Amino acid sequence: MKLLSVAVPCYNSQDYMRHCVETLLTGGEEIEILIVDDGSKDGTAAIADELAQAHPAAVRAIHQENAGHGGAVMTGIRNAVGLYFKVVDSDDWVDTDALARILSVLRDFSRMEKPVDLLVSNYIYDKVGVTHKKVIRYGSALPRDRVLGWDGAGRFRKGQYLLMHALIYRTELLRQSGLELPKHTFYVDNLFAYVPLASVETMYYLDVDLYHYYIGREDQSVQEQTMIRRIDQQLRVNRLMLEQVDLRQVAEAAGSLPLQLPGDRHRHLYRHAHPLQHPRAPGEKTSALGRHPGAPPLGLWEAPPRALWHLPEPPGTPGTADRYRRLPDQSENFWL
Repeated sequence: MKLLSVAVPCYNSQDYMRHCVETLLTGGEEIEILIVDDGSKDGTAAIADELAQAHPAAVRAIHQENAGHGGAVMTGIRNAVGLYFKVVDSDDWVDTDALARILSVLRDFSRMEKPVDLLVSNYIYDKVGVTHKKVIRYGSALPRDRVLGWDGAGRFRKGQYLLMHALIYRTELLRQSGLELPKHTFYVDNLFAYVPLASVETMYYLDVDLYHYYIGREDQSVQEQTMIRRIDQQLRVNRLMLEQVDLRQVAEAAGSLPLQLPGDRHRHLYRHAHPLQHPRAPGEKTSALGRHPGAPPLGLWEAPPRALWHLPEPPGTPGTADRYRRLPDQSENFWL
C-alpha cells in the first residue's frame, strides 16, 4: 500500500524538476510520485517519462493539456492511490531525513481504525541570497507528537499560517471536502490549504522541517510585480474561498451557532481565509510600497471572526476608506 501520494505539478520545469523528484524518491516504495506535466513546451515531458521508466514502482508520469496549477493538482488528487496526499511544486524540494520521519508517522496512522485527517509539519522559506532561512514552526500552537482535535489546538501567531507546504491531508478527506481548484488560475494553493480544514476532525503535528519553499526565480508567481499584474486572479481565489466553505453550515453542524465552532476551529478557518501570507523575514527590506516582496498588494481587513457576520456586503472598492478597518477586540487578518 502507498502511504503517501505526492503530486508534482510541472510546467516548463526541465531545469529544476529532477532535484524535486530525487528528494522524494528517498521515500522508497511507500511513496507515489505523480509528475503532472501540464502541457509543457520544453523538455519536461521527456524528463517525466524518463523518471517514470527508471523508477516504475514509485513514479508515474501524467501528461495533460495545460490547465494551470489547480488543474494539475486536481489531476493528482484524482489519480492518487496513497492513503495521504501532498503537493510539492517542481521548483521546491523536501528534506530527506524529515520525509523518513513523516513516512514513519503515516505508517502508524495506517494501522488506526480511523486514520488521522491532517499531518502538519514545518516549512522553510528558502530564499536565494538569504543566509538564515526563515522556518515556519507550529510548536507554540500545536502540541507535538500526538493526535488532537481542534480543542487541543492553541492560538496561532501572525506568520504561523497553515499554507499548503505544511499540510498532508488524508486523500479521501480531500475528495469528500468539496475542494475544486479552478483551471488557469494562480494562487489556488490557498484553496487547497483552506477548504479541507472544515472537514478535519483530527490532526497531528510533527516538528520536522520537511518542505523547502524556494523563492528566487524571476518568473515566480509570488514576486511582487507578478502578483500586482495578477491581482484579478488573487481576488478570484479569495471569492472562491468564501464560496467553497459555508462557515455558518460548519458551525450549525457542530450545534454551535453563532460562530462558536469546536475548540479553535472558527479562529483557524477565519484566520486562514486570507491568501498569500508571506511574512517578512527578520532584516528583510520592504518595497517602496511599504510591503515586503511577496506581500499581497491590496489592503488589509482586520476584524474579529464574529464581526464578519455583521457585514451585509463585502467591503467597497479597493483603495477606498472602508477598505481598511481595525475593530476593537481581538482582531484577525483578512484579505478581501
